[in-house]
Amino acid sequence: MRLSLFKLGLGVVAVLAVAPAARAASTVNLSVMVDPASHTWQAFADVEDLNSSGLSAIQFDVTSVGGITLGTTQGASPLSLSNLPQGALFSPTFTSAGFYLLSAASDISTTDLQFRGGQASQYVPGTSGHGNIVVGFGKPGASGSFAGDITLGTPWSFPAIVAHGTYSGNSGSISISADPAFTALLPVAATVTSQQPFASHVPDIINGGTAAVPEPTAVAIVALGGIAALRRRRVL
Repeated sequence: MRLSLFKLGLGVVAVLAVAPAARAASTVNLSVMVDPASHTWQAFADVEDLNSSGLSAIQFDVTSVGGITLGTTQGASPLSLSNLPQGALFSPTFTSAGFYLLSAASDISTTDLQFRGGQASQYVPGTSGHGNIVVGFGKPGASGSFAGDITLGTPWSFPAIVAHGTYSGNSGSISISADPAFTALLPVAATVTSQQPFASHVPDIINGGTAAVPEPTAVAIVALGGIAALRRRRVL
């Protein structure tokens, strides 16, 4: 992964990083789901950390092997495949909100797409919630939206979708991976107070994920086999 630029950005995002010894162990689980019928994929993030209220920043790669080629992220909307929520907060003043720091999507190659985005390290109050900060993104059971979101038209939920896209080919796999050193987590929501900087921290572990891409005909055969098995059970 190409991490040098984002490393500089995380110096801003996690400028008050907490030493690992001062907190409980934390894990970020990344996963991928594929739909062979539509040739689409979705990537998800799950934050397992009692001392965190969700993602603060992340850079990750979605890669493919075998005969799978990933669809491009570029075009009229370079961030169209990123699901890291970002927008603008209009109250009390116009302020960027969500994962807007160093937000980007890059085509490293036809088999490697890279996404990144980070949140501010100071809470600016808004009309509701935590204003410019998306709290709870990636936490189990968490869902919602934030007042400044003008980019995504729908609220976020768990598991949090961090990216999506298309692919071509019928055999191989798609994976998601990231480095803990280039990921930051928010502290507990109660410590994110108005107009004050807050400390983010780095997770101990990031577990990547891989999804096999079967041929559509193979999926159909498996489905038919399951139907046949059910019929045999009914006869018996």
